Amino acid sequence: MLSVRNFFFATIFLVLLVIPVNAQSWLWRSSFNGFFDNREYFNDYVAPRTMFGSRISAETGFLADDNNRFLFGLDFLYEFGSRGELLYPDITMYFQHKGDFAALSIGAFPRRDIAKTPRMLLNDTINYYRPNIEGLYLGFDREWGYLHGWLDWTSRQSDTKRETFMVRVSARQNIDIFFLQQDLLMYHFAGTAIHNPDDHLRDNGGILAVGGIRPEIDLFEKTEAYTGIALSYDRARGLYDLSFKKGWYSALALQFRRLGFSGSYFRALSPPSYNETNRGTYYEGMTVMTGDGFYKAKEYGRLDFFLIPIETGRIRSKVSFSLHLIPGILDFSQQFTLYIDIEGRKKLKGFSG
Repeated sequence: MLSVRNFFFATIFLVLLVIPVNAQSWLWRSSFNGFFDNREYFNDYVAPRTMFGSRISAETGFLADDNNRFLFGLDFLYEFGSRGELLYPDITMYFQHKGDFAALSIGAFPRRDIAKTPRMLLNDTINYYRPNIEGLYLGFDREWGYLHGWLDWTSRQSDTKRETFMVRVSARQNIDIFFLQQDLLMYHFAGTAIHNPDDHLRDNGGILAVGGIRPEIDLFEKTEAYTGIALSYDRARGLYDLSFKKGWYSALALQFRRLGFSGSYFRALSPPSYNETNRGTYYEGMTVMTGDGFYKAKEYGRLDFFLIPIETGRIRSKVSFSLHLIPGILDFSQQFTLYIDIEGRKKLKGFSG
């Protein structure tokens, strides 16, 4: 674990590298995120849970020019009721480039700055407990669409800890009011530095490829509908061979001023599969380790109704009520989130080139 002393000296060293490179402005930004997420689940795929807390982050750094910046800071989570439990803050430290050709971030940088990943591939609880991507992001945005990719190194290998990382690639092609979109997420789950014959290197992930329509209707702020194919793959080397599962996924989203609705439906198209690494569990649907557990079911429908009470340049809040439908079961969840973002810059004298 990085000690406070080592973090201090590493920060000073990096700052000294950045300042001479025509540093023009000193930057700072801070944010607050309050959340309440109550999940009343009574099924075999996802455990019930309530997540309630707040997160505060602060960053500072330097703007070398209009396209390049270096920022560092801390991000701290306090879960309500956890008094006395020591929680280490997350370290934020990254270089960011935003140009006409591409955008690049490398280091430990906020996940909120990156486009969301579909829940089927990545559970949205990651936003509460892992706010930063630790690795690399590269993105290309054009009028015809985009191509984005990131690598998130989630665990460094040690004698007792596994090596794990995630890779996500997302692409979109716009054709007038129509679009095609492809999302891929790969999760690599390796072993510890000291070999354990009972541990098996696992390759796991999923793909979602859809086509849809996004017409501009004066009455609605957002109108979107799409449908397509979902795939997952899974292999534990030395235990079982690579297997694939497929399904059909459709979604609809509407927003009228500060009121909104979204609905989605998933249906598995492959027979159930036996998974020896999960105590003999039969997965009827997807086998994406990082995804929302509901998609392990043969059928899953979700309805979300939301209200945005406050939305300004610096503040955004959202209240949601969700219904989760799997065969024979109806579950509920409620969510409230609040984001406050403040940032600024000050011209540096004597350093501009």
